[in-house]
Amino acid sequence: METFWYKLRLSDAWRYKAPLIFGAIYMVIFQEPEHLHLKYLILSIFTIIGIAGIGYLSNDWGDRAADQKSGKPNFFNDHGSLIQIASVLVIITIAFFPWYFFPSDRYSWLLISIEIVTFLVYGLPPFELKKSKWIAPVLDAIYAHVIPATLAAYTFMLAANEINKGLLALLAFWQLLFGIRAFINHLIADRSNDLLNYPTLATTYDFRQWHYYLFLWSVMEFSIFSYMVWTFSSDWTLMIIVGIGAIYLIFKPFYYSFRENAIDKLYLIYWPLILLISIALEIYWYWFAALAHVLLFRSFSSSIKEFWLLRKLGHFISAFVNHGIYWFRRIVLFQSDKVARRQYFKQYMLEKKNINKRKNGTVTIVNLHKNKYSETFIHHYKTELPYAVDFLHGEYPPHLDENNQSLLGDSHWQIMRNKYLEALSGRPDSQLIKKLTRRLRQTNSKIILAHFGPMAVSMLTAVKITGIPMIVYFHAYDVHHQEQLSNYQEQYQELFKIAHLLIGSSQEVVNKLIELGASPSKVKYLPAYFPVKEFQKIERKPKPNSLLAVGRFTTTKSPQILILSFAEVLKIIPQAKLTIIGEGELLEATVNLAKALQIEKNMLFLGKQSPEEVKQQLANAQVFVQHSATTPIHHDREGTPVAIMEAMTAGLPIVSTRHAGIQELITHEENGLLVNELDYKAMAHEILNILKNPEMGDKLGKNAQNSILNNPLIMNHMQIMTEIIDNYGLTS
Repeated sequence: METFWYKLRLSDAWRYKAPLIFGAIYMVIFQEPEHLHLKYLILSIFTIIGIAGIGYLSNDWGDRAADQKSGKPNFFNDHGSLIQIASVLVIITIAFFPWYFFPSDRYSWLLISIEIVTFLVYGLPPFELKKSKWIAPVLDAIYAHVIPATLAAYTFMLAANEINKGLLALLAFWQLLFGIRAFINHLIADRSNDLLNYPTLATTYDFRQWHYYLFLWSVMEFSIFSYMVWTFSSDWTLMIIVGIGAIYLIFKPFYYSFRENAIDKLYLIYWPLILLISIALEIYWYWFAALAHVLLFRSFSSSIKEFWLLRKLGHFISAFVNHGIYWFRRIVLFQSDKVARRQYFKQYMLEKKNINKRKNGTVTIVNLHKNKYSETFIHHYKTELPYAVDFLHGEYPPHLDENNQSLLGDSHWQIMRNKYLEALSGRPDSQLIKKLTRRLRQTNSKIILAHFGPMAVSMLTAVKITGIPMIVYFHAYDVHHQEQLSNYQEQYQELFKIAHLLIGSSQEVVNKLIELGASPSKVKYLPAYFPVKEFQKIERKPKPNSLLAVGRFTTTKSPQILILSFAEVLKIIPQAKLTIIGEGELLEATVNLAKALQIEKNMLFLGKQSPEEVKQQLANAQVFVQHSATTPIHHDREGTPVAIMEAMTAGLPIVSTRHAGIQELITHEENGLLVNELDYKAMAHEILNILKNPEMGDKLGKNAQNSILNNPLIMNHMQIMTEIIDNYGLTS
């Protein structure tokens, strides 16, 4: 079952919880190494996975309705009943069969019982204590960290016939503090989704103030950990742990992050390792246990990538296992190539196509983001262009490839070496530019396609060195936002001279580029790409009085103005519904406005959704709405919104504003309805016109679809881009 591990989110438990449990086990073994049985270590792997799986299953069972509403993954929503039953039985078996072999007593089963009860009261009705802002962090820490670590340590103490109550108490207290902090970190990372479900600490209070409190909390937590290590380990072990912590603090100054901290790495990576090595110095076969630990936990192996042989061994084992699973599915289970490869099939086919396309040359696409959901038009080039594509992303200039491998290398010594060489040269990013130019030559790059202006500026040095032509795709933010312009306008002048072609996503962007100093002969208008045929074949079954908006919650899309318009619509048609797909910095403010206007029951905030879900919502909606507006301070504007083009292609009537590229697509009362920016009452009036007159909406929708299908720039986008690359790119 390809989705089993991922859908149950067991990878999170394995990466962030299991190393701490094994650390607790190693600490017990450290005191009495001769009493350990190897089978107990192996069995621990199964029970850790199983008990974590029970926890996630119980959570998902209680969250079925809320996750479906917010669009979050949920095991029970995503699978049929047969897979659900089989998965539950497998997880329970994995969790409890090791206890036939483990030493146990009444306290062991008491801890297990508390764990199960905590699962139930935490996630399942009628209790659902996870919805309690202050109880949830404590309960989560208890079932996810305190009981698993304490139970593991107690079990191995039983095996050694020596119970150390002081160690158990300190371990439990430290894990309680760590678990609460980890839970709050998770709340902050997931606050945009929780905002739509129930209040949490992160949605109730300004999360920025948590930096200070969690920093102090982590200091207290580390103090307990240090005292535990000092009390129950040898002096040299403690010195090594503290020494590694000092190295982290020197090379990565300690500041609190909601994602990853130096102290967390110390807990998860180096603490278990040091304990294992210290045990292995006394009993040789523990070196094999250390190797197994390395292979089991990617978090550790990623920290020692500089050991070439170990890295190669890990790659070999990974490839051997993956190929074994693949051929087992093909030969024994008679599965097709697509089914056998599962989620890797799409990437496999892309790589296979790239091999065939390399004879036509390679196009290097550079962008800040890898998979930003609002930039799907960039990634269609990978499959639609008749060239191999090398995609680079991350920062200015880009330093990560498609597989998130750094061009500079990820090991500590490589990073320090690069910093040293840059210090000698006195030029920031000098090593990255060197690696980047090497990459362009190695891939035999035909042309560089840069999204967007700032990324193109960061590529100028590499373009000068290699002589590879560069095409720059500009969107509205690059040329309208005043702060962006003030930062880049001078560099744009050099870019205009060196770049071979500048593409604007709207005619307005094209005019602005010329106004900024670009030669008209170098500028071309080409709306962003989207797969027209996929949206054209959507079979519409609109629900009466249903509105749909798709886009990021940003100031240029003015979601608050849209809410005001919808509130006016509800005064006339109280049963109307508005569905909004997307997320962004204004999501919380928009939800609060809906609540303040007491219209949230008529609204559905779906958050980020897959292209398939967007198409389904387009099929169900009666009208598509978007209130784009110029921002008052930075004067930022839209280009030609892809979401509007998709909706028009699907045959939806559009109600929007006379703004930027929108009015280049839509003629009022011919293929859509337009109002002036910020005139929310006029927008409500036009929405009501369509809701009350479905025939008019059908006519506008049909005209909108025809206007897209008759637009050669939209219909022939890939052909045009191919011709541009052929004309401007280097010969192969």
